[in-house]
Amino acid sequence: MLLEPALWAVLGAGVAHIVRQNYVDIVTFFGIAAVIVADAFRVRPRERPFGTGWTRRGMVAVCVGYALLVLPLARSGVPLRLVLAVPGGVALWLVWRVGRSSLQDAEPAPRTGYRWLWPSVLVVGCLFELYNFVLQPNTQTDSFQHPTLSAIGSPLLAWPVSRAVVAGLWLATGFWLLRAIGRPGVKEADR
Repeated sequence: MLLEPALWAVLGAGVAHIVRQNYVDIVTFFGIAAVIVADAFRVRPRERPFGTGWTRRGMVAVCVGYALLVLPLARSGVPLRLVLAVPGGVALWLVWRVGRSSLQDAEPAPRTGYRWLWPSVLVVGCLFELYNFVLQPNTQTDSFQHPTLSAIGSPLLAWPVSRAVVAGLWLATGFWLLRAIGRPGVKEADR
């Protein structure tokens, strides 16, 4: 469990939010870390898989409906935070219920020359974020001389329509991940 990179990434993000004094994100990131630790110690048989009963049209309809739900909500308010938290809570419950991911049971993907691409992009993104975060004159406000990813995305999310579109795409990504995790016996070649 201590070699799990996701645990250290989530803990690092939690520490950054302690510095920023963003209490909702502190609870969120340290809560995710607690779930990762708890999951490493539990042994449960795999229950009925999920994610296979939804049609593409149904998922698109839910994502569009979700975007329309987000559209009228104020950018910084409790209603928006609750609307954003509910799908994550439902996904956590579904994944926790299943126990073991079908991705863990699948055969490894064939080795290609591009295996380094996504880890490299993520490492560069994290280093960019850390560099700019450390150089900010104040950790509580955005600095456009040293912009973090949230400072770059902030103007886009200020407009209600773009915020709704991003929320709908975020939910669609979550559906895709849940389907990948929840399908039993899916091999990489079948995706």
